[in-house]
Amino acid sequence: MSTDMFRYLEKYVGKYRVLPHLDIQTHDFPRDEKGKIDESFEDLYIPCGSKIEIRHTYEPNILAFVIEDKATSVADNNIKKIHAKYPEVTLTLDRVGRDAFVYFKADDIDKVAEVLKARTSGARIKWQSKRNLKRGK
Repeated sequence: MSTDMFRYLEKYVGKYRVLPHLDIQTHDFPRDEKGKIDESFEDLYIPCGSKIEIRHTYEPNILAFVIEDKATSVADNNIKKIHAKYPEVTLTLDRVGRDAFVYFKADDIDKVAEVLKARTSGARIKWQSKRNLKRGK
C-alpha cells in the first residue's frame, strides 16, 4: 500500500470530524508494548447522521459510506437523496447481510458528506487526541 493511502482520512481533519475505531474491550487506541498508539493503526472514519460512517476503502481515491445492521432501505433512501441533489455523483451499492457499503469517489466527499450530515463539530481535533477516548466515571 502506498504511503499516501495510509490513514487516508487524516487529510479531512479540519473540515470534518475524523475519529478512530477504538478497541471494543479497552475503549482505547490499539497500543504497542511501550504504550504508544500502534504505528500500523489506521481505522479511521467520519461520523455522519443516523450512525452512518464514511470510511476509506484502501482503493486509491475511493471512499464508502457504511450503514451497519439496519434495514437496506436506509442505504436506498440515502442514495436517492444524494442523486436527487447531485445526479452526477456515481454511487455503487454493496450489501453484505444487514450492512450496506456505498462506494464513491473521494472527489465527491463534500457532496456526499453534505447529504449525509457529516459531523463538523470538533473537526480540528486530531483523531489521536485523548478527547476521543471514553471518559471514566
